[in-house]
Amino acid sequence: MHVTPPTKYKTGSKWKPFKEGTIAYINSVKGAHNIPLAYVIREQEIPDPNAVYQTEHQRLISITPLVGIEYEEDNGKVFDFLKSWTFNGLAWTWMRAFNTTRNDRASWQALVNHFEGDAQRDRVIDHAYAAIAAARYYGERKKFTFETYVTIHQDSYADLSQYGEIISEEKRVRDLLQGIKDNSAAASAAKGTILATPTLRNNFNNAIAHLATTLQLSMLMNDTQNVSSYNSQGQGRGGGQQGGRNANKGGRGGRGRGRGRNIYLGSYTPEQWRKLSKEEKQKVYDGRAKSAEQRSQQNTLGGRGNPGRGIASVNVQQPDVDNSSQLT
Repeated sequence: MHVTPPTKYKTGSKWKPFKEGTIAYINSVKGAHNIPLAYVIREQEIPDPNAVYQTEHQRLISITPLVGIEYEEDNGKVFDFLKSWTFNGLAWTWMRAFNTTRNDRASWQALVNHFEGDAQRDRVIDHAYAAIAAARYYGERKKFTFETYVTIHQDSYADLSQYGEIISEEKRVRDLLQGIKDNSAAASAAKGTILATPTLRNNFNNAIAHLATTLQLSMLMNDTQNVSSYNSQGQGRGGGQQGGRNANKGGRGGRGRGRGRNIYLGSYTPEQWRKLSKEEKQKVYDGRAKSAEQRSQQNTLGGRGNPGRGIASVNVQQPDVDNSSQLT
């Protein structure tokens, strides 16, 4: 199995992923006598004579002596790896003193002492708590989505866990909901459902999944930016067969607006489809067919009009005046 080297440690990099990536890589690289290079940076310097090892790989890493010509060769090799991943970055400051001797074990311990010491621990914990408290979600934005909001929480909790700060699932869910300032009906309903459902209220990942699904469906159903409706007696924004402004008295200001609600023509989940009435399902079938016909006509005309814009919803009318629909 091929293991890739860790991403170079630069300003803004996180220590924990870099540390785990480094260990994983040198576990896959063999040194002198075909021994994994990870033995160079093992935590326990003197092997435990009573230890029981589950694999040969683990045994070799644990018992290989940290002295001798072979060790010096492997130690320098790992240092060169680490130097190439940290050079000119913050971590290199703590390795520089060992550059001449290429002493990787000493340089690795210096990195661990710095990045896992009390001062660094306090900085990371304070930053994580501050990030959670400052995170706000006001609805989907081009540069700040719900996924962005969730990532702030997940990264912060990962940092806290790294230093032994254990946050309960219920507290994580409360913090997640507290930062959601989206006042839409969908967001409010999702928050209410989570608070009322133990399996959601006490499980951070379940709460995220419920919110993400609800918000996504809401955006899908309520996105009116490219939505158009159709009139069962005509077509086009101005009504009439050719979309004239006043044709068939169905123009922009014509009579027969009617009252009703838009029915989405896209994909439905089985549960959503079952909730539609027989009339609404027929409207969906008719609307999809008309949208396909409209696109076919536009292609035949050489792309005039809005070739990329099909019918996305149907307006289901309530009886009013002449029971016709308005094109929007």
